[in-house]
Amino acid sequence: MLTMMRGFLLVPLLFYAFFTTGGRAVNVQLPHQITSRMSGEWGIVVQTPCRPFIVGETVTFTDGTAYMQSVNVNFTGALEGTVEHDASGLRAFAAGADEEAVKHYIICGERLNALPTEYRPGFEGEMRMTQLVEYVGHFSKPGNAASECGTIQPSVFVRAIGSDARGLKSGSWRAKQTLQYVELELVANSLTASCVHKKDVTEEEGSQGSTNRRNAGRRRRGHRVSRGVGAGNNPQGATDQRAYEGSIIIGLTRRKPPEKGFYEQYSMSIFFGVAMFVFRIVQAFKSYRRESSAAR
Repeated sequence: MLTMMRGFLLVPLLFYAFFTTGGRAVNVQLPHQITSRMSGEWGIVVQTPCRPFIVGETVTFTDGTAYMQSVNVNFTGALEGTVEHDASGLRAFAAGADEEAVKHYIICGERLNALPTEYRPGFEGEMRMTQLVEYVGHFSKPGNAASECGTIQPSVFVRAIGSDARGLKSGSWRAKQTLQYVELELVANSLTASCVHKKDVTEEEGSQGSTNRRNAGRRRRGHRVSRGVGAGNNPQGATDQRAYEGSIIIGLTRRKPPEKGFYEQYSMSIFFGVAMFVFRIVQAFKSYRRESSAAR
């Protein structure tokens, strides 16, 4: 029953995504520093203040690209050195949003921290250093990218957790195994305005009386999800407070621990195979020597 309810909740978003894109997949571009460290199966969960509030499925990253079938969205990796990143596909998570509301975002800064982790479950001692990185930026209009950094409040946060990638060649199979979790926090009020609204506290106190007292805590936060379209009236709604306040939260989690290289997986088998081969060669040589001595 719960699965059927979630399926019905997806229908409005699917219709919206289809008609606004003409059936074509739209793009959400991720920084090259992120997708160059991703491969294989990832679980993706998107929380939004607009219906259906939560969308999740399993996607596969191949060459920095993954397709989210339920909403017809491509997550693609930007080329190295890209300044403006395509964000037009975010409309798929905000039904009713203006097509011109958000088109691009830029990354202005980076924060990185590394913590020693001698052993992490599932990594067999291979993740001795855990790296936490955050890229900070904001939505922008085409052509004004670099000049706006430092003058606009950040509205795009890309956070990642994984093993230390320093010293690894970008794009190598080992580098693509280093990230374990990625989160995008997109403060996209221009997209989600139809789902979240502000109300003046004084006006509400004069018109709603006791109802306002029950909702005082919500009004202090400044944003409240609209009862008609938001998550507040739905037990299956978004669970992240940031989504209640108008942000789109995209979380990606790697499904499997990092894969080992061929030698790492089969080193013991190779060692015993070589040892057995050498042993047989030595035995054959000794046998030949004995037979030669006996013949004389």
